[in-house]
Amino acid sequence: MVHYCQLLFGLDQANYNQILEGIEKYLGYYLEDDKCYMNWELHFIKSIKKN
Repeated sequence: MVHYCQLLFGLDQANYNQILEGIEKYLGYYLEDDKCYMNWELHFIKSIKKN
């Protein structure tokens, strides 16, 4: 989870513990059936400008 967020958001200035603390503080997460879930979703919106 930390590595995923580090790569996705380019967090090259923060260490493992700092990223984990940020996830805990701002997003939250829970463990279920040996899986880790963050309380976060990624939505993608695409807009096209007409000529």
